[in-house]
Amino acid sequence: MLFKWNFKSKKYKISTNQGFTLVEVMAAIIISLSVFWGIMNLYVDIVKNQVKDQTMADIRFNLSSAMDMISRDVRNADSISISTTTYSKKIDLYNFDRNGDIEELHSYSAKNDLGILYNDEPIIIPGRHLFNNEGSYEITIEDFDCKLALNVYNTSKRNLRDNFFDLTVEFKVKSNSDNDFEKIYTFEQQIFALNQFSITKSDDDDDESQDI
Repeated sequence: MLFKWNFKSKKYKISTNQGFTLVEVMAAIIISLSVFWGIMNLYVDIVKNQVKDQTMADIRFNLSSAMDMISRDVRNADSISISTTTYSKKIDLYNFDRNGDIEELHSYSAKNDLGILYNDEPIIIPGRHLFNNEGSYEITIEDFDCKLALNVYNTSKRNLRDNFFDLTVEFKVKSNSDNDFEKIYTFEQQIFALNQFSITKSDDDDDESQDI
């Protein structure tokens, strides 16, 4: 009597997936860090540029507002006197009452670490905090000048020459974090002293009085 024995052999699969080697892991980490570092540098540069652009915009707004105030007051002043101080030129503006007495006197000047001054005090306008030098940039007034704009070659009328002024403000911006960043910006504006012009004698009036 014959017996048949069936032996079923089991097949074992040997996996060849043994994971990453140390070299592969280190390479992946280095590549990831390089990409991350590049993205972070790009982000920092974008933020710096935004801060710089915003600072420049704030400075321009601050100085433009101050120059508009000066222009308005010069136009409305009855008499204008320009002198030189330790730090800059000083603009004294007078207004008189009907009796010819001084009714109002105020002045404009500038100081490098305070900005443009009104009656020797910083003007209360947006952006004045920029001159505290506590932020990313150091901002200083380099020049504040007001002088007559016309001469005898421009016009023979003295009353015109005495009432046209060139107002110039120059300021320097220096980065506290980047020693290579330093720029100088200049604002210029021409002002006509309307009130002073209207109450002063013209050259024609002088000629007529001499003829009489």
